[in-house]
Amino acid sequence: MTMLAEAEPVKPAEEQKIREWTHNTQLLARKATEYQTRLDDLVNEYAKRRIEARGLDYPTLQASDTRIRELSDQLRDAMRRLESYQALPPDITLATIKLDEANSALAALEKQREELLCQLAEQLG
Repeated sequence: MTMLAEAEPVKPAEEQKIREWTHNTQLLARKATEYQTRLDDLVNEYAKRRIEARGLDYPTLQASDTRIRELSDQLRDAMRRLESYQALPPDITLATIKLDEANSALAALEKQREELLCQLAEQLG
């Protein structure tokens, strides 16, 4: 007697599992073929469009995006400085007067702050 003849008969539940595994294996093989075909198509399309030759590959685009963000930040800072200069009067005398007014206002605010701190210290002490 051979070992195969001596083996126990396959049970229906085991046969069902074998059918499921066989089906799943075949399905995965079809999917693998489908995905490989899609990948090949995309690689061909990528090459046909000459992405890298035109400087449109991901690292180049990412570097360009970073540089654009840096330039945008610099532009925003320059615009803020420009707006502050545009707020100044065109005449140097008027600018000096405005600066004196701003310094006076600052001195008044500093004096008020000191007074409030003294009052607070007195209340706590």
